[in-house]
Amino acid sequence: MEDEDFDTFQQDQSDTEEHQPRQQKNQQPGQQEQEGKPLQKALRILTIDGGGIRGIAVARILEGIEEDTGKRIHELFDVVVGTSTGGLLSVMMCVELPDLPTDVIEGTTEEEKELVKQRTRQRKIREVLDVKEKVLTAKQAKELYLNKARKIFHEEHNWWHQLTDRFSIMSKMNHFWRSKYKRGDGLIQIVQDLYLENDFSHAKTCVGVIVTERGYGCSVILHSTNAKIKEKHNYHNHLTLPEVVRATSAAPTYFDPIIVKNPVHHQCESQSEKLSLPIICEKHSQEAKFCQRKMLFFEDGGVTCNNPSVKAFEYAKKLLRLHELNPSEYQFQVYSIGTGSIRPEQTDPVLEHCNNLEISEEARSGNLHALVRLVSSDPFQIERNAYSNHLKMKRIMSHLENETGIEQIYHRLQFKVSPGALQELDKCDRPHMDELIQAGTQCVETNPVYQDMIKSLNFKVERPKDLVKLNPGPKKEI
Repeated sequence: MEDEDFDTFQQDQSDTEEHQPRQQKNQQPGQQEQEGKPLQKALRILTIDGGGIRGIAVARILEGIEEDTGKRIHELFDVVVGTSTGGLLSVMMCVELPDLPTDVIEGTTEEEKELVKQRTRQRKIREVLDVKEKVLTAKQAKELYLNKARKIFHEEHNWWHQLTDRFSIMSKMNHFWRSKYKRGDGLIQIVQDLYLENDFSHAKTCVGVIVTERGYGCSVILHSTNAKIKEKHNYHNHLTLPEVVRATSAAPTYFDPIIVKNPVHHQCESQSEKLSLPIICEKHSQEAKFCQRKMLFFEDGGVTCNNPSVKAFEYAKKLLRLHELNPSEYQFQVYSIGTGSIRPEQTDPVLEHCNNLEISEEARSGNLHALVRLVSSDPFQIERNAYSNHLKMKRIMSHLENETGIEQIYHRLQFKVSPGALQELDKCDRPHMDELIQAGTQCVETNPVYQDMIKSLNFKVERPKDLVKLNPGPKKEI
């Protein structure tokens, strides 16, 4: 269903949750649905695009959703999937924080001293975020960006880079030859301080992140369902949360790809077991190839799938089947949040560039400057990728609606940012972050798509129970 066609869903909203949300002009608490009318079966999916520091604006939007519904993100949605900065937000919104170790450490050896520092950091970050519950709120996620963005985007220079970075063009060229933030130690440390070495199995709802497998250039979803199964023959299950977040955030020219040992390969104890792996994994399109490799190379999911709505939808359908539920009986509610655009309305960015007379005239002349302008307007094709998957999602929902006869709901929410914000994924000075937060606030207050999202979320439906849990009996990976 197209965003602009959602007016057909303008029904009186009931107080669907067990607590009172913040009063909104588009809410009418106290009105009740017609008695005797069966509730629509529905599965709610939240997806969050990649976009670097612009994730702070999305955190502000998620904060608005929690305020306007009175519920936490992991309570509102059955499936949450994110790419890059959206993956980080998905983890923070849906995965439980572990209890911190309480054993006393002497601090005499170098190893113990380092452990003392680590424990101090773990306590401090929770104090800064004022953590009182097991899962972070959207407001706390926003504060994490404000307080830790400089640590995530911390560049270590040698003398050559300190010299050349004084000149803008040489600084940009340096990043073609090396990643700006190399291994991403700051990001890994922050996630380790919050989640230690836990994995997705501690998720409160079904959650996943998109990564790009660099060897084959394909997008892969790492998710909590397979992490709970712990089947040794599937490499999806063995990554810790620091590794998962680092993998989905490894944007080219910003962070190096993350390289991890292939647990499948290293758990093979005999040659016969190695030879049988492609048969075990043949249900996965690339699994047989992955199984035979010693190392796996992951980079930012945005390289192949910056808008994860289609991947999340496929994951959700598999979840229903895993729990022996019929997807054709469900209304799919997909809430897709972008990370900003210079055109918040959903228009084709390629078409707009091609219709720009000044650029097209230069392009016909073969001018290198024209190519630079075309590429620099969307250097990682974030907008192009997001729009492409937006169109795919609309077609999927339209087809599903015709096939099942059930009205499907799809919202694509974007907000306006400056052209500079679109290109600078790592600009984390306080004025810029405040500007992004303001963009998120304006979206919450004035964007009609956001208002429709809140109406849908406050409408009472029958959601599948305990999708995050595994059924007893044989465990099937998805």
